[in-house]
Amino acid sequence: MAKRFWKWWQICGTALTADVFIQNGCLPLLRLINTWLLPQAEVPFVSITNVGRILTHHPWIFVAVISELIVICVLSLILFMTIMVAIGEINRGVLSWHRFILREMQVIKKFKWWMVPLFLVEFVALAPLLSIAFRTPLLSNLRIPEVILDYGTRTSLLLGLTGLIYLICFGITFHDGGTLTKAAITSDAHLIHDHQITLRFFRGLIITGILSWLINGGLLVIQKVSGRNNRELSIVCLTLAQIVALFLCSWLLMCWGELTAGGRITTSRPNRWWSGWSFIMLVLVVCETGLSSNSYFQPSRLTAPVTISHRGVANHNGVQNSIAALKRTNKDYHPDYVEMDVHETKDHQFVVMHDENLRKLTTVNRRPNQLILEQLTHLTMHENGQTAKIASLDNYLRVANQLHQKLIIELKTTQNDSPDVVVRFNRQYGQLIVHRHYLVHSLDYGLVSRLQRLNPRMKILYLQAYNLTNPQSQIKGFNNEYSSLNERFINAAHRQGKPVYAWTVNNSGAMNQLINQHVDGIVTDDVPILQRTIRRTLGSQTDAERYWSYLNPIANLP
Repeated sequence: MAKRFWKWWQICGTALTADVFIQNGCLPLLRLINTWLLPQAEVPFVSITNVGRILTHHPWIFVAVISELIVICVLSLILFMTIMVAIGEINRGVLSWHRFILREMQVIKKFKWWMVPLFLVEFVALAPLLSIAFRTPLLSNLRIPEVILDYGTRTSLLLGLTGLIYLICFGITFHDGGTLTKAAITSDAHLIHDHQITLRFFRGLIITGILSWLINGGLLVIQKVSGRNNRELSIVCLTLAQIVALFLCSWLLMCWGELTAGGRITTSRPNRWWSGWSFIMLVLVVCETGLSSNSYFQPSRLTAPVTISHRGVANHNGVQNSIAALKRTNKDYHPDYVEMDVHETKDHQFVVMHDENLRKLTTVNRRPNQLILEQLTHLTMHENGQTAKIASLDNYLRVANQLHQKLIIELKTTQNDSPDVVVRFNRQYGQLIVHRHYLVHSLDYGLVSRLQRLNPRMKILYLQAYNLTNPQSQIKGFNNEYSSLNERFINAAHRQGKPVYAWTVNNSGAMNQLINQHVDGIVTDDVPILQRTIRRTLGSQTDAERYWSYLNPIANLP
């Protein structure tokens, strides 16, 4: 039993080393590269909608992004196989630095390009399950389930497509029985389709995952029994929950390694150097996680975020970006800001519209820049069982001023815009925006930079779809897609004195998490839910509830 403990302890050292290396090496380097790379293409992320623009206008950036993705995949695969090699050597009881390096070189020489897509398939299948089962420091920050839930449930089509992709990846992973793992640990081809290995692994995953959450629940009960608020106890419990999750994940890795080792398990004495290294890594991870937990529970930092109505609607009370919805939302809910979208027209005016094509709301298959302003304002939009005319920016600003309603204006850009669109927008509305304390934001990094140079007094936020970068020093503030936003980015921006908003958040669980992470503003389609969540979070939330909110991987479940 003692030798089995030392084997597990050395595997813990492997997992702890991987946690430290990824969190403090790989991810910071990736964010640093993206912080420089993506702004060069004037985009916050690469997607199907902007890949054509990047390819035609910034071909070298496109090549760099593709190269980066390939390098990430290859290095992730090598890191994964390195961990598996270490586990295999520990299981054989022959681990030494010299043998480990030799074994690692052998594995790298065996590298085949077909392993990369198979690794990605296995990653897609296992990463969400591991992230839900084990709330380790690394998995809590990656927010994999949150991103999948947010993106995959936006429409019925995306939900079906996400489910289909996952089922295919899971089926392949289940069928091959962990081919990559066995390729790293053993050369026995007859183990590749041993379904008993797969069944026992998933049974172990379920058991250790349930045990991890039972421990999380037990720590929650201890906090509730101890009193309403015990900040020091909550810090200890949150740190302990994440470390225990890492221990249990290591136990699962040990069992998996034993299964795939084909019975070649020894009971030799543990490697002293590796055991000592495991202790050093544990101390480092505990200190890092404890400091993060202490920052999370700082009571003086918990403040109410500003409330922002997405496209001027609240609880389906009107047509998006319409003056009628603006009036109803202002009258019924009084949000701090109303967010709205602006496109350039054919006659170089500005119209309030989100979509690049009018067909969805008006059935007219035209872009805003193909019609003059007068034509656009005569079109009728249909949404949420209601109708409304398209509004000019001038009329929308006039009504907002009458209602004393602050605005956040998103200036939409397309490849068909006139070259001087930013200059004209600032000339027509810059002084008014500054005087009324409105905000402007955009997904176009180049636009944000140019507008800031033209009007340094204007408050401009950079919209980011996914949290892949560090806060840029030259940007005044950020508005990030919420599912991948984490406290690390928020704290980094706050250290620079810059606000961080989150979009678009439509359920109370995710809102509660963001408030606890000290976000400065929340964009939502459901302002009344946001307002109730703010009151409840700031008024009656206990430290125990904050602890549970942090660990919850599916807070944004629709």
